[in-house]
Amino acid sequence: MDEEIDDKRTQLHFACEEKSFNNIKILLEKGADPNSTDSSTPLHYACSHTEDEKIIRLLLNYGANPFFENNLRPIDFIINRNYRDQIEREFSFFLDFYNFFENVEESGDFKIPTKEKEKEIFAHKDLLEWRFGEKFEEIIMKLKEENEKKVTNFLSFVYSGISENPLEAKQMWNNFGLAKKEMYLNQELFEKLYQDENSKTFKIICHKKSIKAHKFILMAKSGLFYSMFSFVTNDNSNQVNDYTEKSFESLNQLIKFLYLGKLDQNLSVKILNELEEAEDFYILNSRCGLKNQIDKLLMEKMKKKKKQENKKSKSKKDHLQKEEIKNGNENKNPKNKKKMFFICFLFFLIILFLFFFLNYSN
Repeated sequence: MDEEIDDKRTQLHFACEEKSFNNIKILLEKGADPNSTDSSTPLHYACSHTEDEKIIRLLLNYGANPFFENNLRPIDFIINRNYRDQIEREFSFFLDFYNFFENVEESGDFKIPTKEKEKEIFAHKDLLEWRFGEKFEEIIMKLKEENEKKVTNFLSFVYSGISENPLEAKQMWNNFGLAKKEMYLNQELFEKLYQDENSKTFKIICHKKSIKAHKFILMAKSGLFYSMFSFVTNDNSNQVNDYTEKSFESLNQLIKFLYLGKLDQNLSVKILNELEEAEDFYILNSRCGLKNQIDKLLMEKMKKKKKQENKKSKSKKDHLQKEEIKNGNENKNPKNKKKMFFICFLFFLIILFLFFFLNYSN
């Protein structure tokens, strides 16, 4: 499947260049390497030649590396091109958690011993408990029997789906009995995690009410929380106070956005404005797309308001026109003409009477 056809390009390169989803799927299922390179990987070809999210997501699910360096990385194509929100959010998840693991030594709260006894790998315990589930303790024991490079490669894969040797990492994942669990981070996983209130052990206090969350989500997505938890030693507190002085609802929506990467469509203008300010306070990465979504929703609300005003104005105008037509029709009515004639005649008689009365008096 990885036989070079022309200048180190493989069948998978050509399939991506031709935007053939079915051929790409067949090649990957037969074992084609998604990171084979002619200086560019198949994912480079997919990102630069197509805006088909299905193709890009398929390659990612088979371990394609969005950070492979070649002038522009695949992730750079996504950032620089006009892709739809969904694929940008998915890449944002990959990048946030990839960077999160890259800096794990300064933010990790858990150490995993390796085969080399003097070598320990830092990690975030709540993230691994989420990814491994009930097999957490068992897998940690097995990792102690592996060397540092292998453990690091596997954990990078667990955090972000990206590693130097994805095939080895996937094999370890399956050997550890995790085949039935979702291997790659995706939107559905984070939606389930957001809805799982029982696994949320951290609280943010706002206006005497609390919002529950997972510490690793807050750290991976917010520069403020990352700094807060990374450089405070012996901090076993499971809650923090919010100091933005914004409403509880806006903070709740912000935390929800950190999990799902999208906003509710029916948020008020007040909440949207507060979220825009909170983005800077909590130091969210610009690629998270919060500001773009806020701007889009505000624009939609303005258009909707203008449309309603135009509809109201047109309705009023139509009503006035109907009144004018009605009045015009009344004036054209023969009965109305007789009525007007009678009134004028009566007025004439009154004037005539007054004229004779005044002359007679004199």
